[in-house]
Amino acid sequence: MTGRLTAGFAVALAAVAGVSTAWAAAPAAGPDAAQIALSTDDIAGSAISSQGTLKHGASVTDAYERTLVFRKPYGRSRFALAASDVFVTESPNLASDLFSAFAGAFRSKNGPKALQLVFTRLAAQTTNGKAKFVVKRVTTVPKHALAVGDEGYELGIVLHTDKGVADVVISMFRLENVFVTEFLFGSANAVSADDVLSLMRPVETHARDALGPLSSTVPVISGTPQQTQTLSATQGDWGGSPASYVDQWQRCDAAGTTCVDIPGATGTTYVVGPADTGSTLRIEVTATNRFGSSVAASLVTTAVV
Repeated sequence: MTGRLTAGFAVALAAVAGVSTAWAAAPAAGPDAAQIALSTDDIAGSAISSQGTLKHGASVTDAYERTLVFRKPYGRSRFALAASDVFVTESPNLASDLFSAFAGAFRSKNGPKALQLVFTRLAAQTTNGKAKFVVKRVTTVPKHALAVGDEGYELGIVLHTDKGVADVVISMFRLENVFVTEFLFGSANAVSADDVLSLMRPVETHARDALGPLSSTVPVISGTPQQTQTLSATQGDWGGSPASYVDQWQRCDAAGTTCVDIPGATGTTYVVGPADTGSTLRIEVTATNRFGSSVAASLVTTAVV
């Protein structure tokens, strides 16, 4: 039941912020939202309660939800579960708009009332005909900035039910064109900021890894591999909007398995010389953006004659 409740919360929470979501089957091309979401590898003693791709609008290329439950209460906050929702958008501006939509919804005067409605609806989900809990009142703790991603914040909620008082944390951040929300549910009547950050940092790391340059088409060499001839190469196609490229020509053995850099041979053109006779040639392109660097190599030429 926990998995269905948290999955339902993900959809209901998005509705409060005016974001259209529904369960779907397959992600679109681009960074993999499922790889960014919090995973059992990140948190020892956790297990997957629910997970699935979220259907999304045209400006979101991929969206995924994964809920983890903890075998033992997590940290001083005694969190029982964490639901991680990841939205990959077409641009940083669109991700920022999504972030602002969520933040604005919970800052508004009607935010607490909307949240109470969300939890009331979730409480109406039943097991064997009996409501899981009854929401009596929802109060919010003033939000504060969260030092994660390009922009982030955390909103605390105190949920008063017939089963007692529980702590709920909605934390979110934007990094480039990725927007992430986490829903944390605890019972300590106090939330540790360190616990919240420790559950957000792995997701931020996954996002940074996913946003690094990604080669979609390797460089291609054109020209005739003969002495005095000039070879030209493309830099290939890349995702991740690289800010810079470094081109390095390499001399390889006849089989093309062992390659070494040719000193000074940088740029997208190379003039074949006597030292290349009998060898094959290739170019390596290193693409860099603010998240890191990746290398893509062309196929080797035929042996130089």
